[in-house]
Amino acid sequence: MNNAGFTIAELLTVIGIITIVSVISIPSFISWLPNYRLKSAALDLFSNFQAARMRAIQTRGEYAIMFNVSAGNYQLVSSGANKTLEPGESASDDIIEKTVLLSNYGSGIRYGHGSAQEKATRSKGSFSSGDEVSYLGDMAEFNSRGMADRMGYVYLENSSKSTFAVSTPTMAGVVHIKRWNGREWR
Repeated sequence: MNNAGFTIAELLTVIGIITIVSVISIPSFISWLPNYRLKSAALDLFSNFQAARMRAIQTRGEYAIMFNVSAGNYQLVSSGANKTLEPGESASDDIIEKTVLLSNYGSGIRYGHGSAQEKATRSKGSFSSGDEVSYLGDMAEFNSRGMADRMGYVYLENSSKSTFAVSTPTMAGVVHIKRWNGREWR
């Protein structure tokens, strides 16, 4: 007689192995998740900087990313052809193309420098209150040639105090992304 199937001993062995693997892997997954989410948020911000730059060139206009630290969001904004946003100027007449809420990433993603002990700028220096966004007027802006009208940095952190910085450190408009590795920016 040929009986196909599993014995209870075989089934219990497989369940035991699955349980052991789960107990071992879940803590490392839980510790990995906040850093994965922070990296995702930083890469999305980097992509939105690139999108603003490319759209400014394509439309021969001005594009900006406006940061609202207190609300925990940022917006991709078109300021129309040949119009330059001035510091403190309202974007009420402008077109908001996209709003990104940092809280949607989970894991406590927010503006902040986390455990970083120095700024990501060439001059380094320590942080003070309000250094989460260093752009004048909390706005990164690109002109019709793709050049950055403002230089600065945006710092994002997670609940584990890991940190990324996204920036346009020169007027050339090239966008950089850096991660604090515990000793330096990379």
